[in-house]
Amino acid sequence: MHKQAELPAAVIFDMDGVLVDSNPFHLEKWIDFLNERRIPFDPATLPELILGKRNDTLFRHFLGSELTREESKRLSEEIESIFRKVFKAHAKPLPGLDRLIQECHAAGMPMAVASSAMRKNVEFVVEALGYHEYLCAVVTGDEVTHP
Repeated sequence: MHKQAELPAAVIFDMDGVLVDSNPFHLEKWIDFLNERRIPFDPATLPELILGKRNDTLFRHFLGSELTREESKRLSEEIESIFRKVFKAHAKPLPGLDRLIQECHAAGMPMAVASSAMRKNVEFVVEALGYHEYLCAVVTGDEVTHP
């Protein structure tokens, strides 16, 4: 007789690259941002440098540590607003995710999203996918000091 494996206590999803394939769009927004400001960068290392990082960290890297918190926040709103507009038509769950969400829900397993992305982006993606009703928590980069 085989013993049934115990289910995990909960499932916590990241957003970018787990719920949706948004990384190419994040890369594109940063390339546009850097090109518009004539900030030099190495295209070969840019993905590793930016993906998974918070905007405030990246703005300090590219624009200098003297950038004010207010200016960083303003730039972040600007760049992420553009991202949401461009990504809206592409906000689709990664293959197999709908089934996984449904199976976890049917098993009564609590689910959450934890992402270093800003709350507006996480809420945007969760709503676009129709997953809000399945989640018991959403934690974003806006809520932590050290993501």
